[in-house]
Amino acid sequence: MYLKELGEIQQLPLGVALMVLTTVEETQAPEKARYLLARTQQQIADTEAGPQLWSINLLT
Repeated sequence: MYLKELGEIQQLPLGVALMVLTTVEETQAPEKARYLLARTQQQIADTEAGPQLWSINLLT
């Protein structure tokens, strides 16, 4: 299977999406990279907030 055949970056797991980014047209790469950066930052924020939200749910 070729990376270009895997589909849209937005629909792929983050690790696979980063590999597919290397195959994107040069004109589209900055936009796709910004999307992946934002997605990564959101996943980090969600991971960090997860234990706090779990603790709040236990208290209520």
